[in-house]
Amino acid sequence: MPSSVESLVVWGEGKKNATTDGTGSYVVKAVSMGKMLMRLNEIPQSVSVLSRQQMRDQNLNTVDDALKQVPGVNVNLYGDGTAGIAARGYTLTPQFDGVPSSGGLQMAQQFDLAIYDRLEVLRGPNGTFQGSSPPGGSVNFVRKRPLDHFKAQGSFSGGSWNNFHADADITGPITPSKRVTGRFVVAGTDRDFFYQAAHDRRWTAYADIDVHITDHTTLSMSATGQKNDTTRFMGLPRAADGSDLHLNRNSFVGADWGHTTSPMYELGGELEHRFGGGWRTRLTGRHRITDTSMYYTYLNSAVTATKTANFVVANSLVHDQYDGIDLYFSGPIHAFGRKHDLVFGGHYDSDVMTDGGATQNSRVNTGLAGLDIFHQRFQAPYSLISPQCIGSRHDRKACMVPCGLNY
Repeated sequence: MPSSVESLVVWGEGKKNATTDGTGSYVVKAVSMGKMLMRLNEIPQSVSVLSRQQMRDQNLNTVDDALKQVPGVNVNLYGDGTAGIAARGYTLTPQFDGVPSSGGLQMAQQFDLAIYDRLEVLRGPNGTFQGSSPPGGSVNFVRKRPLDHFKAQGSFSGGSWNNFHADADITGPITPSKRVTGRFVVAGTDRDFFYQAAHDRRWTAYADIDVHITDHTTLSMSATGQKNDTTRFMGLPRAADGSDLHLNRNSFVGADWGHTTSPMYELGGELEHRFGGGWRTRLTGRHRITDTSMYYTYLNSAVTATKTANFVVANSLVHDQYDGIDLYFSGPIHAFGRKHDLVFGGHYDSDVMTDGGATQNSRVNTGLAGLDIFHQRFQAPYSLISPQCIGSRHDRKACMVPCGLNY
């Protein structure tokens, strides 16, 4: 008999963890869509995850830039900081920390990616995890959470066409007992574009406080705010017969005063309790408000050989309010000799948009007809909306519907 027995060490993973911040990896152990942690091989659909490390390595600072990196996802930019996002020919719907939402992705302003731990993208019908939704799939935005140890990090980048971005991230315990932890993120972007007369400036701030009431109960409260000022770019025209006008790559058709401002604010709360045995309950709430003011021009006629056309001047005020509440229980059950995961609960979701605005075209204003597409001479249409509509968010919201003309 041998005088000794060799040791056999078996390494295993006792707990799935989907967090990517600080791992330095593009690979994830699990995803959190569907309100519970699941490995990718447990989901019968195509799933891609943009980790925190990939966002940093590829300098991905906006949601549209990030989703362009996901196979099978099409991003159609609208020129005002928003985009249409689709997969397999259908629009994608959003989730926020695993909770489905009816609004907040399509043609909507997005927060800077500095506040997110990861983006989880599922392609294909997602009724199981999303409820009633288009068959394109969903994007789960998972925000950063506070850590129980101090950590500070930041980054700065500069690129072509004066594209500058900076962010700072601080997290750690707020009390000596580590029962209260917090995280604070600020980010800013200031950039031009390859086409003329365009500019985009954004400032984002995010704060999250986690209160560990007991070892099994955690209360989380978050607040996010963002302000932006973006020059609206409506694209380039074609000739009347559809042929190429051979415009320079940096051509900008429109007025240099055209811009979009969209201050956006969000408050969120979450209460989670873990019962033991894998069972837990989670109550979440989210309230988001976006107020958008747009002043812009666009062509409404064919471009002549001398590069003249008729213009429309327009302004618009949009108030978008989202409210969501979600409560669910999840945990394992054992039946028929197998282990099953059960989720049940209820969800309320509301997305209400109120808008108003006005336009003028060459039929009612002959000064908008036959203009040089690159050198127009007309003023910003601030006077198209009654004076009481220009002011505080409260005043604008109150008069949006009465002010709506031809919009």
